[in-house]
Amino acid sequence: MIKTELKTNPSQHQYRDYSFYLEAPNYTISAHNVTHEIHDYNAHAPLKHQVTDHFEQAKKLGIHSPYIVGAFPFETDKPPYLFIPEKVHITSKSQRTGKKQPLSPFQNAPRLTETPSRKEYMNLVDEALHKMNTSDLKKVVLSRTLQIESDDVIGIDELITNLAEHNPEGYTFSTDLGNEKKLTGASPELLVSLYQGLVTANPLAGSRPRSNDPIEDRRRADELRHSSKDHHEHKLVIDTVAEALQPLCVDMSIPKMPELIQTETMWHLSTEVTGKVDPKQNLTSVDLALALHPTPAICGTPEHLAKDQIKAEPFDRNFFTGMVGWNNYEGDGEWVVSIRCAEVSSHNIQLFAGAGIVEGSHPEDELRETSAKFETMLRAMGSKTME
Repeated sequence: MIKTELKTNPSQHQYRDYSFYLEAPNYTISAHNVTHEIHDYNAHAPLKHQVTDHFEQAKKLGIHSPYIVGAFPFETDKPPYLFIPEKVHITSKSQRTGKKQPLSPFQNAPRLTETPSRKEYMNLVDEALHKMNTSDLKKVVLSRTLQIESDDVIGIDELITNLAEHNPEGYTFSTDLGNEKKLTGASPELLVSLYQGLVTANPLAGSRPRSNDPIEDRRRADELRHSSKDHHEHKLVIDTVAEALQPLCVDMSIPKMPELIQTETMWHLSTEVTGKVDPKQNLTSVDLALALHPTPAICGTPEHLAKDQIKAEPFDRNFFTGMVGWNNYEGDGEWVVSIRCAEVSSHNIQLFAGAGIVEGSHPEDELRETSAKFETMLRAMGSKTME
């Protein structure tokens, strides 16, 4: 967890005015007025050098402690949307009421299109399972998208308020993507944080949808807790995260068994990996995030075989299963996995959800899992379920 020095507290949330907003479990960071956009990003050059150059330019303009904020896409060879804001506010965690009757971002009922269709998605899962029997593919995350169109201008303030109210232990975020589009969501998953040398990563892998029936909900939690298939999927992720961090950290600590955590819509297996960054390497939170991204939690393993399967998805993930976060002048920062999210423009919302496919997966179960993951955004839009 990032610990922060508290700064000026914004008097009232007006999310549409924020270029960047992240509400974490123990703090909130918001940013206004973009000063530098990193348009000349070079995927083959060290990002820290590019960031340093922009920091120095910002300091010449009078920004004494600049931050870089924004998002990276899923594809590592595509440019991120990163910028330095003129003003950054870091405050203590906002108090939430836990309201269960959210205001709708829509005045009238929107139109919804699913891609791929449910049958097509299950066919993709079947194809991936066949690939696992004929190749070295061990896991792949396959996704679906919902395109929602509205005749009304979508209320971004209502959408973000609802997300934060219903996901108080997660990471509610909204960041500009240019062209009057925002990436907005409520992720349960911390990719990595760095604070005064302490590194924390918290991968999630292995899931079950929640149930409104308390007895059934507990049965699903217990099923996940004892599922060998889900523990296998989780271990694939943890092993890869540990392998990526090992050369960068000292004194790493990895619990032997995952914890069971919950969101409003899902149960997850969770492991918190901690360590101390190697002081000889002068690393930043961005360096750590890029070393980890993409993890098997949102891509698969081996990565190149998983990406071959992901190419069959009939849409571009863009910033879904990427990462969103911030990095300050000292190199500290926090990056979360951009899941349970959507790309939002004035009249359109594109939602995304994926499920991890491993040996023993069933297409119908993976379809239900993606439907349950859509509910984080759907509930914020005033809909309880897509079924």
